[in-house]
Amino acid sequence: MKQLAQSEKMASLGQLAAGIAHEINTPLTNASLSIQMLKKKPEKYRDEKRVQQKLDAIDGNIDRASAIAKELLRFSHTKETHFEDCDVNQIILNALSVLHYRLNGIKVETRLTPPLPLTACDPDKLEQVFINILNNAVEAMADDPKITISSYTKDNTIILAILDAGMGIPDEYLPKAFDPFFTTKEVGAGSGLGLSICFSIIEQHHGEIELARHKEKGTIVTIHLPALNAADRLKQ
Repeated sequence: MKQLAQSEKMASLGQLAAGIAHEINTPLTNASLSIQMLKKKPEKYRDEKRVQQKLDAIDGNIDRASAIAKELLRFSHTKETHFEDCDVNQIILNALSVLHYRLNGIKVETRLTPPLPLTACDPDKLEQVFINILNNAVEAMADDPKITISSYTKDNTIILAILDAGMGIPDEYLPKAFDPFFTTKEVGAGSGLGLSICFSIIEQHHGEIELARHKEKGTIVTIHLPALNAADRLKQ
């Protein structure tokens, strides 16, 4: 069993490495081709406007590769995790405050149950999870832009649900949603690491994250986090 688990792990790492190479190589290749065109056929680019277009394309591809590298650094969790007792409702409100400019024109309904029990978490990383999910919700908006955020407890578990009124994710994509580099966006529009990062952070917090089509409209992301009880707090 150990050998099988290690084999599966190595296969996953190989798949991840191939995805990284492809995602970074594409914009770098495009940038390189643009530079070669400028070098080999300078007569074609005597017009200042055409030169500027090529330079803008190069800048765009370099920015794309840089953005992927930054997402990979987040994915690798180079930042040490610092756990503390947190109110998840407050972290959600902080994420909404950070994204207020993106949420302009979108109806945001919060159904936060106070007071929630505390949970042991890294507030910065948990806020990053909420920001990633809310960003996805914003980008999925359709004719009736609305996001509903709920929090409650059940069986000593804190449950958070973020529902958007977008088009909803197709059923066939659901099993792949948390895979690194999987995205339904157009090429260049996203790295496909956002939900993978969310999954990894929630797993690090001994929780679970699920994504599903809502029965009426849109996509719902549900997060389960262990609540701290009195005994847990006395042990710290």
